[in-house]
Amino acid sequence: MADPQAPADFTVAMNYVEELKEHRPDLWPQFEGYITEYRTPPRDLDRFHAQVKELLKDEPDLYARFEEFFPKSSGGQERERQGGGNAT
Repeated sequence: MADPQAPADFTVAMNYVEELKEHRPDLWPQFEGYITEYRTPPRDLDRFHAQVKELLKDEPDLYARFEEFFPKSSGGQERERQGGGNAT
């Protein structure tokens, strides 16, 4: 049974992983490798996204779904992405 305390984003991510494995099982090992590299040790999020984008270049729908659950920025990074909050 799923953990009722688990965030909805986790469920979305797990559903995505299952979809990727079913739709493009040939891409799964490389995708998993990128995630492993990103997590241990942490690395540049833009580079991670670029790698996944290249991997999924022939699957734009899968890449768009990836960006839904793994955006390039979140929380405190959002201000930086939108121009550093220097607007007057």
